This record gives sequence, structure tokens and C-alpha cells, in this order.
Amino acid sequence: MELPVAEGDARKEVWALKPDGETVRPAVLRQNSFKGLDLPESKINAEMVGADAGGVLVRVSADNYCHGVHFGLENAVPEDEYFDLLPGESRTVRIEGLAADEFEGMTIKTVL
Repeated sequence: MELPVAEGDARKEVWALKPDGETVRPAVLRQNSFKGLDLPESKINAEMVGADAGGVLVRVSADNYCHGVHFGLENAVPEDEYFDLLPGESRTVRIEGLAADEFEGMTIKTVL
């Protein structure tokens, strides 16, 4: 998959996807900074898909490419953070120390 760069810039971003069992994770070969990409705004969706006394399971997805997806948490610890999402890709992350009733107030951010 190729990602567009700013108009007039001849450089490209090329993404190679390698299957790993049922999971597909992106590998990135960059020739320039992420800041040089001309990316559309993305809507991040989060859905709580499980909860127990220790924390919650959250499925995160986005309609466009997102770089550096992370959670605005002070007293909880996600098992994965600052990851990239490709358009239509989702990732399920366990967050220790986050109660189910705190899920709605959780903030999800991106670097770009």
C-alpha cells in the first residue's frame, strides 16, 4: 500500500504487509518523515469487548492511517501503545487498572 506525500514531493511511503498466523502487522520502510505525509484526517473508534476485575479489553480501529495511537491514561497500563493502524485494521488491547465504567471517559490520541 502506498501513502501519499505532499503535492509536488516525489517521495513515497510504501507499506509491506506480512501475514503472521492470523495476525497481520505492518512493516514500515520510510524515506522521509511522517510529517511529510499528506494524510486525511482519521476517525478512531474504540469498543470495549471485554472486562474483568483487573481491566478491560478495547478494540481500536480507524478509517484512515493513524500513526502512534496511544491512550490518555494516568492510572491504568495498556499492554500496547504508540502503534500504527492501517485503514480498516483493528487492534485489541488489554488495559490493566481501567474499570469498565471508566471506559467512556478514556481518551485515544495519535501522534499524527
